[in-house]
Amino acid sequence: MKRRPPFWKILIAACSVLHSAGAGNGQKAVEQTVKTGEGPVFYSDIVSFAADGEDKQSVKVFVKIPYEELQFVKAGDRYSARCESSISIFNPSGERVDGRILDSRIEAFDFQETNSLRQMHFIEAEFSVAPGAYEVLVGVMDFETQLTSRQKTSVQVPAYGSRPLDVSSIMAVDRILVASTGESLYLPNVLGNIGAERDTLYLWFEIYNRSGLDSTEIRYRLYNYKNKVIREHAYTKALDEGKTVEVAVIPKGGLGSGKYKLELDVGPEENGIRRTRDLSVHWIYMPVFASDIDLAVTQLMYIIENKEFKRMRKADPGEKEERFREFWKERDPTPETGRNEAMEEYYRRIAYSNDQFKSYREGWRTDRGMVYIMLGPPDAVERHPFEPHAKPFQIWSYYRFNRDFIFVDETGFGDYRLRSPYFDVLSEIRRLQNR
Repeated sequence: MKRRPPFWKILIAACSVLHSAGAGNGQKAVEQTVKTGEGPVFYSDIVSFAADGEDKQSVKVFVKIPYEELQFVKAGDRYSARCESSISIFNPSGERVDGRILDSRIEAFDFQETNSLRQMHFIEAEFSVAPGAYEVLVGVMDFETQLTSRQKTSVQVPAYGSRPLDVSSIMAVDRILVASTGESLYLPNVLGNIGAERDTLYLWFEIYNRSGLDSTEIRYRLYNYKNKVIREHAYTKALDEGKTVEVAVIPKGGLGSGKYKLELDVGPEENGIRRTRDLSVHWIYMPVFASDIDLAVTQLMYIIENKEFKRMRKADPGEKEERFREFWKERDPTPETGRNEAMEEYYRRIAYSNDQFKSYREGWRTDRGMVYIMLGPPDAVERHPFEPHAKPFQIWSYYRFNRDFIFVDETGFGDYRLRSPYFDVLSEIRRLQNR
């Protein structure tokens, strides 16, 4: 195995707490797994369907929170975590039209389960709203750490009863179950990821028929990141009067890691109803933050040697994924397990940077994002947004390196730049890691 670059001392140190905790007794493990300064990473999906009333539609909000993102404490022979999920729906005027707060208590039977990225707590909430445009704000707070993460999503809710033939949102579903009553039940995927847990993804949608038709055409196309059609299928579906539930099946076979777009058409080709949604594919131990292999490779730019970086980026999809896996395999602090904690920590920092530091650029490409990704959370942050005769600035202190970084918002729009030249700081960070 190649010698690990010095950078991995920092990432592996951040991960070693989780690894060593599993070997001790339960209480000690809990004390060693206190989360860092950001709130829980979570995933959400929002879909809309026709409601029974003529003037209202149904909006369903699904949330998944990985157990690893919550702070568990020892409770008898089990581990317990508690979180609060808040969902608010706002109209274009900023008025809150509906909302809900859900308090959840989660129990795990063993320590390994508390550190699982695949084990997730699931929340579902349904709302009844008039057709129109909305902003949906979802927040998740961990009660133990009192830290909160939020996501805001724009949603357009159609007036489903206004056309003779119409189609709901597309809901990605992992599993279809049949209740004792004969009713079909679904387990939402939420992440829109094919192959995270299973090799098949089901697409659940409803067709609303007030046209008197007894059947209709259904077509779907799957596009890759180059906007090229890589899979398509067309068939005829028998319709009931009123509502017909349909489930389309998307097999993973032959799809490489990356992002995809699904385009669904229902009705005649010349004037059918079109719905779209994003999907992704990634291998089982790839962090969900890094589901696009091309983007994940690009995001290695801070830590990979230039020659290897160019080779990996130019490789064809199959070779690129193989090189990517090998890169992280050489830096895995626990090669005897399926997880790669260093890779998870790296892409977790990227996800946090995208959420917290986005300006004109994606958060991971900003100066603050670069420092955070390479060194982790600062030990202290001084914020100076309204200093007289000075532009807004922040001072990040890393006591363990005896180093401060100063970021100045030159434009006034939250685009904080390093006072020192970018590449000088990047070189200095690499020198700090060599200590």
